[in-house]
Amino acid sequence: MKRKVGTYLMAFAVAAGLCGCGAKAKPEVSLIVKVPTMGMNCVSNSNIVSCQDFMDYAAEKFVAVYEAADVSMRIEVFDYVDENEAILGAYGTEDAVDILYEGYFNMAAYISEGHVVPLDDIITDEIRGDISESAWAQSMKNGKTYMMPYLSMQNILIYNRRLFMECGLERFLPDELEIQNWTIEEWEIILDTLAEKLPDGSYPMMMYGVNNQGDTHIMSLIRAFGSGIFDEDGNFDFESEEAVRGLEWIQGGVRRGWYPPHPENIELADNQQLFENGLLGIYLFNNANFMLYDDIETDYGYVNFPGNAGQIMMLAEFSANEVNVVDFMNNSPNWQGSENSVRNVFWPNIHKLLMGKTTPKECAADLNRDCNAAIHVKTSFHE
Repeated sequence: MKRKVGTYLMAFAVAAGLCGCGAKAKPEVSLIVKVPTMGMNCVSNSNIVSCQDFMDYAAEKFVAVYEAADVSMRIEVFDYVDENEAILGAYGTEDAVDILYEGYFNMAAYISEGHVVPLDDIITDEIRGDISESAWAQSMKNGKTYMMPYLSMQNILIYNRRLFMECGLERFLPDELEIQNWTIEEWEIILDTLAEKLPDGSYPMMMYGVNNQGDTHIMSLIRAFGSGIFDEDGNFDFESEEAVRGLEWIQGGVRRGWYPPHPENIELADNQQLFENGLLGIYLFNNANFMLYDDIETDYGYVNFPGNAGQIMMLAEFSANEVNVVDFMNNSPNWQGSENSVRNVFWPNIHKLLMGKTTPKECAADLNRDCNAAIHVKTSFHE
């Protein structure tokens, strides 16, 4: 009978660190590896176009070289909308996941609930030195590393160069490929100009408030005036002067025509469809979806979320943009996955803000109350 490893989760790449361990008698070990349905742009292997392709390849290579046991690996793919059932619903069953390839959203919750084992004993200095410290910091809690930061994505913004040129905004287009930074004043010039000159049915920038999909992006916009959105104790602080200004800026965009009509009633997919059809000026982008757009280097430009920073060059190397990366989750527990999670209590307040049913100051107070209640949950980190 094959031995089933415990039902704790870990990032898949860690398995490679186990290679070379000796064993007198080889036990049979069966591992369940679960990965989300997600495309992957693998620059070193053009045959890998999805997370499943990557995991199949990695599992094959690992099984071939691991000598301490006869390992079999079952790769299961789940849709993000079915993650609760695939991961949480399988706890304590024969289908419980042993290794999970996942980003920071739900992993933070799994870690704080005690489902994830620390990995420090198999992370070598060579592995640690190959990844930026900011990425490691997001993977650690209480001084221990609970996940490999191999699914870390920098969220920036992508814009349609053609729409910019049609609206007379050529001066904001760079001469070379780069991730730009625009000041708040420049942002307002760009958005107001797009709102004035774009034809009917086209809109300056994405916005959506009908569900929890916009939490990280809207929190990034709230940071535009210098708010860190967390205080020194790790609690949310949406009532700071800078955060309230960010909320005012977001709400003001509705009045100034920066977003598609009634953004409180649309979702991420609606904005994506507009952008793909050339009807949206500015949309979301990260270092995992280069393959989604044709002519990525000629038809589009790239910019960080609003703020008053200087220029950061070199889109080809996202590492050059590390100075602009923030950990919006702040290692907060209960970010996603439960009914009272941060994501699920954050968006209704933004929904009301976009509708004009609450003022920025009222929204800030409500966000502090609801989001801090969400992160003040019982945690149980695995030792």
